[in-house]
Amino acid sequence: MCHLRGARLCRAIRQNANTQQDLQTVSRKVARDETLFEVGTRPGLIGILRKGYLRREYMSRDGNRTLLGLVLPGGLVGELPGRTAAYALEAVTDCEICLFPARAANRLATEDLELRRGIVADLEEQYRQELVFAWLRRANRRIERIVAFLILARDLGPSAPQPDGSVIVTVPLTRRDWADLCNTTVESISRQISDLNARGLVESLGKQRYRLRDIRALKDLAELDEIPSWRDRRPALVVGAKETQAHPLSPVPDRREVASLRH
Repeated sequence: MCHLRGARLCRAIRQNANTQQDLQTVSRKVARDETLFEVGTRPGLIGILRKGYLRREYMSRDGNRTLLGLVLPGGLVGELPGRTAAYALEAVTDCEICLFPARAANRLATEDLELRRGIVADLEEQYRQELVFAWLRRANRRIERIVAFLILARDLGPSAPQPDGSVIVTVPLTRRDWADLCNTTVESISRQISDLNARGLVESLGKQRYRLRDIRALKDLAELDEIPSWRDRRPALVVGAKETQAHPLSPVPDRREVASLRH
């Protein structure tokens, strides 16, 4: 009865499990700011994020932090056995993760084509999200980065279109994370939000909620023609159906390409 996007992986694992041990999932609770694993380690865990938000980040040798992307509810968590993490994974909020037996998930992914497609589809979405965030950090002007982020927030947290054409978005990040993601400072975000409020374009509703009164006017002000999204071209996967839409397997994303965009 789970409606999370990642439930398709849960169903695939359950339908292809050979032993009762393969089905022994563990619910793990993670506190805010807790680190699940570091760069260069082998996490040896794989699961689905049930509640909360996780951040994938990279710390350079000179101490600069790059927030690569977010794991949203229903997203894949961790790496299959034997794979080394190219990022650190930390909790943005209190989280709950449904963990699978890693060895069983690895074996089932090797044996079952549809499960493998589902895992690759999720990794591909993570990769596209990292490219969008890299684009966001490299935008020339601060107002471009902040406005683009507010519009992208519709895909990050709960959003609610209103009868008057406005949209209420919830930003699932601290101001520090927001600032790092937009390559700016907390103070700059506060000043920019105040300016947008004075222009009648953005209203702060408290509890990290904002009303975007006119998306088109926001884009025009920031001179943004189009904002890329990571949610398009997602491969379809219907586990257990008689007919499953066929998609060629994509290569596993190489985060070295993303890392090169930071320089």
